[in-house]
Amino acid sequence: MICICSLISAQQTAFKFDFGGNRTENGFIPITENSKFDRKTGYGFMDISGLKSVDRGGNALMGDYITSDKPFYFSVAVPEGNYDIKLILGDAKSTSETTVRVENRRLMLDNVKTKEGEILEKTITVHVKDSIIRNQNGEKIGIIKLKPRERKYLHWDNLLTIEFNGKAPKVCALTIQPNKTAKTIYLTGDSTVVDSQYEPWTSWGQILPYFLFPMKSWSPIMQKAAKR
Repeated sequence: MICICSLISAQQTAFKFDFGGNRTENGFIPITENSKFDRKTGYGFMDISGLKSVDRGGNALMGDYITSDKPFYFSVAVPEGNYDIKLILGDAKSTSETTVRVENRRLMLDNVKTKEGEILEKTITVHVKDSIIRNQNGEKIGIIKLKPRERKYLHWDNLLTIEFNGKAPKVCALTIQPNKTAKTIYLTGDSTVVDSQYEPWTSWGQILPYFLFPMKSWSPIMQKAAKR
């Protein structure tokens, strides 16, 4: 377990991914419909069946995207913490409709629509956790006892998993950056606050992140008041 903890703490925490075809923006990691998750690289799609890369030409970052007729999941190995995820969504020559969930179906963006030729940039803040209990110095002092069914939950796999859903999800790019100042809200309760694994069950706690926004998207007055 000590070796595992050391490996996790040494993991890369910032990423830039360019979704689409063979053209890639400088400084970005290319992600195509064949980019299946690999523990060695630490990122990729859990299931590549049904994925489709579309290239509209023009800008390398926003001119192509990945889509699918069914939900698809992109995972990245990162240590426990808070992360800002910047998503670039849309289609240079058509419309799009994208819903974004993270981890165990935690709703972040609901049915984001773009017009033909419109490209949107959305930022979400996600908390990634593992089953290790640490003290204030980051030292392991215990481990959360998981039931067999809970071991399948996406909370406990040491991965950040992003689900793309909707009628026409189209993802051009995403970046991941640690957020050292974000506040973490802990909910205590029964099944009404948990992140339910299966449709159609959903708790109010699972929907709560949808109503929270990164502070940098607030007005200057709101930002000033929040820092007091």
